[in-house]
Amino acid sequence: MSETEMLNEQSPHSAETVDTASAPEQSKSVTEDTTNETVNVKQEGATLVDAVFELGMAWARYGLVVGKLALKTGAQTLDTTADVLGQLASTFEKKDAA
Repeated sequence: MSETEMLNEQSPHSAETVDTASAPEQSKSVTEDTTNETVNVKQEGATLVDAVFELGMAWARYGLVVGKLALKTGAQTLDTTADVLGQLASTFEKKDAA
């Protein structure tokens, strides 16, 4: 009597029959499921890393934009200051000529 027949005799009320020849395939399926779960966890980890990376890039872009605006504002202030100093120098020249 084969193993399959013995197992089926032990559980005669079972609608399923046990096929021991498919055990390696079942093991392979379990291994594939575990591998798929591992891949999913790695993909979720990669997704988290990507999200953190994107967040860092967004802050970097924000910092660069704010820096650009600060430099432009500083340049405009310096330009205005230079104009005032030029006017002041012109005023002194006029007083010296008079």
